[in-house]
Amino acid sequence: MSKDLSRPSDCPDLSDVSGTMSGTLVQQARDRIDNEIMLILRSVLPLRSRRNALSHACRLPPELLSMIFLHYARDWYTDPGSKFMGQVVPWVAVSYVCRTWRDVALNCSAIWGHLFHQ
Repeated sequence: MSKDLSRPSDCPDLSDVSGTMSGTLVQQARDRIDNEIMLILRSVLPLRSRRNALSHACRLPPELLSMIFLHYARDWYTDPGSKFMGQVVPWVAVSYVCRTWRDVALNCSAIWGHLFHQ
């Protein structure tokens, strides 16, 4: 009779693991543990977002962040030595910092209103 590994109690602990344990059973145990890890990580993401929202940078008013982002983008566009051929323009990186900054950057139409070519 094979074990149902859908419950944590059915996964073998280290004392149950032996050289005679079937490869299928070991793989099922690994898969179950990997699934448990993913569930835990997913449950942590909202907590991390809420914690990050309390940082000083995320508490700045969106209007101020927009002005900062726009200034950074305009500096990049006007400085001919700052062109990065074939790469993402550096000022776009502000949208990678956190969810708040991404939302502000994506909703600031003035940043995205400039067309450029390489």
